[in-house]
Amino acid sequence: GREGEIYNICGESLTHREAFDIICQEAKLWYPRLTIPGWVGVAAARLMTTVSTLTRREPFYPITLKSYVYNNWRVSNQKARRELGFVPMDFREGARRTIAWYRAGQPDAVFEIDNVNAP
Repeated sequence: GREGEIYNICGESLTHREAFDIICQEAKLWYPRLTIPGWVGVAAARLMTTVSTLTRREPFYPITLKSYVYNNWRVSNQKARRELGFVPMDFREGARRTIAWYRAGQPDAVFEIDNVNAP
């Protein structure tokens, strides 16, 4: 890539819910599928952030993530494809590999990268 350039390294466009569902399916985890009003999530994040300053522990859901979670962000990987030869991996396959790596307890392991220079 070119010095100073920003590249979006992403694959298909998924909602947070779709990504979460795929990760839970691949990890074989159950979670309650409920939807809460946005203001409840924001209030909980504010509370967690405040508590974290007192406990000096990282909050599970910091208020700084509000705009990331509640906005529908869309990014393009076209520049990375064109200039770097980037070929994204299917999200489900990436989740499957990441979960396997995590469960293997090998934090220093690196995945074999397929098709690095594929067109």
